[in-house]
Amino acid sequence: MLLNAPARLVRRARKRLTRLDDTHPHQTDLILAWNKIHAMVTPP
Repeated sequence: MLLNAPARLVRRARKRLTRLDDTHPHQTDLILAWNKIHAMVTPP
């Protein structure tokens, strides 16, 4: 499910962003998972 999500890679203000499709049924789950992964990698 995570690897097959319709998304677009964009560049904005020198940052690379992933834009998820608003109509994807698991959009909130994907955002929650990404935030949890990012919290594990980011030092306190």
